[in-house]
Amino acid sequence: MILNQKKAVFLDRDGVLNHSEVVEGKPYAPRKLDDFIIENEAYESTKLLSQAGFLLIVVTNQPDVGNGLVTHEIVQAMNQKLMEELPLDDIKVCFHSQSEKCSCRKPKPGMIKTAALEFNIDLEKSYMIGDRWSDISAGRAAGCFTILIDRGYREKIEEQSNISVSCMFRSCTEYSRKKQIKHFKCQLIEMLAKLTCINILFSLKKNKLLKIIAQFSTN
Repeated sequence: MILNQKKAVFLDRDGVLNHSEVVEGKPYAPRKLDDFIIENEAYESTKLLSQAGFLLIVVTNQPDVGNGLVTHEIVQAMNQKLMEELPLDDIKVCFHSQSEKCSCRKPKPGMIKTAALEFNIDLEKSYMIGDRWSDISAGRAAGCFTILIDRGYREKIEEQSNISVSCMFRSCTEYSRKKQIKHFKCQLIEMLAKLTCINILFSLKKNKLLKIIAQFSTN
């Protein structure tokens, strides 16, 4: 058993944290730094998740680098902007093209598992949020709870997520709401447990008192 494991939210990048250009139902990652626009909802969402105690780790496929459509330096500059403006703990990137058949490219869980080892993360208590089926598949393969941000893309869903939402902020506020309910339930259970303990102690004292009375009665 590994002690003191942390919980994390793994986040896809394009279409989740920053804007993706959608052409005929298919999303495309930005290829110029000037086109790299962080979504407004990403600021509040990541803040909520960070305050809830999660590590925030981006896991992103960037095959345009491997395909020669964008430079490594531009992608790194985009990621640096994310690190500066959002409360992220790390960004894991796969630069390989699909034809290279690497172990890190989503839908394989390589990047998630690498981060789990590096940060001592309990994957069963962690989440994967993405806008494409490959994100969901990677999260499920790693053992995470998966949340799909449904952007309405025209692509076949290869694997179903645990839940589907329309935007990242909704997924975070829904988590926050459930967390509050869970906290209330925990408080209620704790209160009932204390009452049960009091009843048990009272019963023990009552029985002890009866024994004392019985002893005096026989003397």
